[in-house]
Amino acid sequence: MYNTDSDYVKFYFGEVVQNTTKTTNTYKRQSDSSDSNNLFCLTILVRENNNTINLQNVKPAFPNIKQIPIIGENVLVFRGYDFTTSVDKRTHQWYYFPPVGITSGINSNILPINSEIFTPDNNFIQRSSPILQPYRGDILLEGRFGNSLRFSSTIPTTDYDVQPTWTGKTVTDPIIILSNTTYTSTNRKYVVENIEQDASSLYLTSTQTVPMVLSNNLECFNSKFNGSQLIGSADRIMIRAKTDIIVLDSIEGIVLNTDGDVLIGSDSAEEPIPHGNVLIEIIQELINAITAGSTSPGGPCVTNGSAQLQTALAKLQSLNSTKYKIKKT
Repeated sequence: MYNTDSDYVKFYFGEVVQNTTKTTNTYKRQSDSSDSNNLFCLTILVRENNNTINLQNVKPAFPNIKQIPIIGENVLVFRGYDFTTSVDKRTHQWYYFPPVGITSGINSNILPINSEIFTPDNNFIQRSSPILQPYRGDILLEGRFGNSLRFSSTIPTTDYDVQPTWTGKTVTDPIIILSNTTYTSTNRKYVVENIEQDASSLYLTSTQTVPMVLSNNLECFNSKFNGSQLIGSADRIMIRAKTDIIVLDSIEGIVLNTDGDVLIGSDSAEEPIPHGNVLIEIIQELINAITAGSTSPGGPCVTNGSAQLQTALAKLQSLNSTKYKIKKT
């Protein structure tokens, strides 16, 4: 199949099959770590001159980007040097490239072409994952399960099946979109990221606008803002600083907006935060009542500011916030 004394490279088209020797396991390490130089190995079936050849322990060609094929997918394999090669000695190893898109599938491209009896990997559950609409110049990274990373720009034309959800005035201005979607697509129609409908997403814009609806119809939020933005959306968002502080820094302002409570110090905070303006009004009414003095026309002493005291008492009922609460310490 190859000449061990030559340095030329020859490619073969092969099918990933079950590992029957059990000398390696693609997804589990050997207990004695004896496989340290043979990680992510596969067994691949190739054909040459109508002969079927079983290649064992085929390693990935790229060490930093892992895209391990599923059993039944097809790959290009080639022979290269292994880790024991030196200036004086040439030893060889087979390597595989990422799976070939032989069926144009996102979730899988399973198509047995060399196995007389196909044995699938029952631990891999197939899914009808959607396919992202490509725009000219895009770089798309699509996972098998509806997760994706798009390097795109402001799109100048409408010559596509599905139009982008972002808009902008300056063509070629960059945008990055990281997205998880739970959509399934049985007809393989193109889809595009949607910040309102995707399970979770992160947008890094330059000059684009991204349509999004906030609760309470927040007045300060302008969906037509076309400066650079970092926009995140999910059912829950958590930010944690493990050893230092969290800094929120803004020239314009910081807005906390929710239909529920804003709790500070604990998720069980119960101590309401006073309304500052109401507190000032109450204190002012008390000062006015005290400075008004009192009168005693032959009877009990009565303050001249009794009306102000009654007003202050009434305002006390609205002093505490019903939404913003802190934890007493």
